[in-house]
Amino acid sequence: MYPSIHFFTRQAARERLAATRALTETARERHLALAEDYRLRAEAMRAA
Repeated sequence: MYPSIHFFTRQAARERLAATRALTETARERHLALAEDYRLRAEAMRAA
């Protein structure tokens, strides 16, 4: 089963929240990068 747009949108929100709670700058950047990746995946799925 493929993840849905809703899943990607929720994961992006979770990663953004995790970025605010991250203890190190590296972890914060990683969470923000993952959030951006999930956002782009959701957009691509909407366009398909």
